[in-house]
Amino acid sequence: MQKLSHSQTGLSVVEALVTMVILMITLGGVYQIFQSNSLTYRMQEGLARVQENGRFAMDFLVNDVRMAGYLGCISDVSRLNIVLKDKTSYMYNFKESASGYEANDSLQYPLEDRDGTWSSSTNSSISKASVKATIGALSLLPGSDILIIRRAYDDGVSVTKDPSKKHQAATIHTIKEHSFELADIVLVSDCDVAAVFQVSSTPQSHSITHNTGTIQVPSPDGSGNVAVGPENETSNLGKSFESGSFYWISTFSFYVALNTSGNPSLYRKRGNDSAQELVEGIESIQLLYGVDTSEDRNVDTYVTAASVPDWSKVRSVKIGLLVSTMDEIRGMDTNTDSYNVLGTSIGPANDMRIRRVFTATVGLRNRLK
Repeated sequence: MQKLSHSQTGLSVVEALVTMVILMITLGGVYQIFQSNSLTYRMQEGLARVQENGRFAMDFLVNDVRMAGYLGCISDVSRLNIVLKDKTSYMYNFKESASGYEANDSLQYPLEDRDGTWSSSTNSSISKASVKATIGALSLLPGSDILIIRRAYDDGVSVTKDPSKKHQAATIHTIKEHSFELADIVLVSDCDVAAVFQVSSTPQSHSITHNTGTIQVPSPDGSGNVAVGPENETSNLGKSFESGSFYWISTFSFYVALNTSGNPSLYRKRGNDSAQELVEGIESIQLLYGVDTSEDRNVDTYVTAASVPDWSKVRSVKIGLLVSTMDEIRGMDTNTDSYNVLGTSIGPANDMRIRRVFTATVGLRNRLK
């Protein structure tokens, strides 16, 4: 009998097409899973970064607000004697523990360096240029409030001897070496009174001098000396501080501006020093101030900076932050949400960034009961 061979020698066209379809469906499913997992990872990473930045920014703000008005071991500003010539200016008005500016404009997207105005308790429309000049900022982002805190900081250096009588200049001696320098603004405080003055001559390792007259420091370019204000109005500190301590004291300004990468960041500026970028991704600060209207050192109502009747009556601050991812998250749905930050509506941004609102209420320890 003739034997026939039926061995398989390849795939038919139909079989090849069916195989390709099955492979494409399988690969498409794998790709969809990969895309979904990648988007989930990017969103989780972005959310973690937002939460981290929000927490860091709030920590910086809360720590300074909590210590607003710190004057050593006294808390009554009526016992503070500011002997500087410019004692009521923005930088040296240390009897105002906390104050601020209220943004008149809404935050506009995309974020750009636009013009804007701010309000204070005495002026309802302050230009951006004027605010920048006052606080010494290089840039500001309209739509965000500005917080000002004044306080002493760092560990105190104890006084061992103060030979001054109330009406003469003196060199006050300290118990240990210090790092105060010529022209520094210094607080000396005991548990009775406190005084703020400018160091008037190059301090020695265990002494600090206060006197009237021009205070000069070497110029940055080395061409000679330049006068540095505000100078001391009097050499009379009000008393002898033989049981007191020295502290640095300064005005701290918190605001939002675009950094060199074009991202919004929280900045802190100490006195006349250069501003320090603290945290990226902070789009807006919104503030409410707890005011004591009944003179019992408790908060009766919360108002914006423009409605504070007297900054000495502020007992606490409510802080609201809007925080976003620095970059857009590819594949994410367009964010069309609006965000309520302490009563201020912000958005929608219509971009692909994750945003979250952070809030905290902080008491001014040195102004509460």
